[in-house]
Amino acid sequence: MPKVSVIIAAYNHEKYISYTLNSVLSQTLQDFEIIIVDDNSSDNTVAEIKKFKDDRIQLIENNYNKGQFENTNIAINIAKGKYIAILNSDDAFSPEKLEKQVEYLESNSYIAAVFTLVDVIDEDNNKIKENTHFYSKIFNQKNRTKEQWLNYFFYYGNCLCHPSVMIKKSIHKEIGLYDSRFAQLSDLDFWVKLCLKYDIYIIQDKLTKFRIRNNEANTSGDNILTQTRSVYEFSQLYKNYLNISSVEEYLKIFTSEQKSSIAQETALIPFNLAMLAINAKSIAHKKFGLDLLFDLMNNPMIRLLAFKHYSFTNAGLMKLTANIDVLNYNSQFHFDKLLNDLVNYSDLEKYYLNSSKKYELENFINEHTGKKVCLWGAGTFAKNVVKILKNKINIIGIIDKDPAKSGKKIENIKIYTPDEIIKMKPDIIIPSVLHTKYLLPQIECLIVDNNLNSKICNIFDLKIIHK
Repeated sequence: MPKVSVIIAAYNHEKYISYTLNSVLSQTLQDFEIIIVDDNSSDNTVAEIKKFKDDRIQLIENNYNKGQFENTNIAINIAKGKYIAILNSDDAFSPEKLEKQVEYLESNSYIAAVFTLVDVIDEDNNKIKENTHFYSKIFNQKNRTKEQWLNYFFYYGNCLCHPSVMIKKSIHKEIGLYDSRFAQLSDLDFWVKLCLKYDIYIIQDKLTKFRIRNNEANTSGDNILTQTRSVYEFSQLYKNYLNISSVEEYLKIFTSEQKSSIAQETALIPFNLAMLAINAKSIAHKKFGLDLLFDLMNNPMIRLLAFKHYSFTNAGLMKLTANIDVLNYNSQFHFDKLLNDLVNYSDLEKYYLNSSKKYELENFINEHTGKKVCLWGAGTFAKNVVKILKNKINIIGIIDKDPAKSGKKIENIKIYTPDEIIKMKPDIIIPSVLHTKYLLPQIECLIVDNNLNSKICNIFDLKIIHK
């Protein structure tokens, strides 16, 4: 029986799969098997895999597309190793990864899974300069208690690199496999289930190479489709927290949030969790919280306890459902109105210069003369924004998270990465995208994390929404 089963779910990665497999075959620990499930690739991925003649490699070929996590589950079910190591078919291991992780797990029996820090690489296997991409920072985390991890996952999402994990196979028998209904968050869903029972650990060495493809082409790439899907998936993932079994455990996870006000009633843990979610910032939290609260208030015992401890009634629920726009109706209403208005003009510049928005724009420019302004977003829409604002206000640069755009220009305005623009300390940040729904939280995080005094101004209504 091999010590480690390396699991690879492969799909259309003919360019990378040889690099990936060689990184496993060159490990200092050689006691492993490699199980690859190809998801009916349409390129030459399978042909590249078959060039390897190592008996430790087992290839399973799907005759239709099943998705990454279902394929991962197929491989885990047939794995013979004591430990499971996950690897994406475009990522790679550093030579000592498996050896160091096995050593740690065998020396620390209370740890269920061990992760590593990450080097981010580009299309051509070159290391991407640190701090120039979101993934160059998010995966390099310090260790936390399992309760601290659960708190982090609830408020901030995932920060553990899936292809860096090694986990005891026995844990899968207890907790189960990945929930393949999730496209974006199946790994995070599993981390939450894991930390509700066990401790995890991150080896503070960069032993995993995580690839960033051009134009955010990764399955986890930052684009409107993955962001939209993630909102819904988060609202489902939070249901795992309903498995918190005691008030003591709940308070260890959410120590600072509710310790002074929570009722010491185990039956009210779901109610308290719902209120915690409703008061969080994201739509996903609020949707989960309202859905949960709506169900809970159908329970006579919960209604009684909620009234006894918090004076909360169905009237309070009705007030919340009227004031929390989880379906984004108000934003969509105003967005649709804007698009209808734009129909009367051939482009955005004409709209602003020939409608009532002209006066709002002039007032904004007059009020912020001399201020350092940057735009966020270097796509096609940004060109329209630059045309409107150039020569009228001091634009010091354009921010874009795609490192490939850094150094390029739009109308002689240079494009920077977020970390580069931080050093310039802009006074105003203007989103230069058509729909700001998913962009605004990212800008807020940049401001808060770096202690900037910047204001965020929406180019459409020019309303200052962050101070």
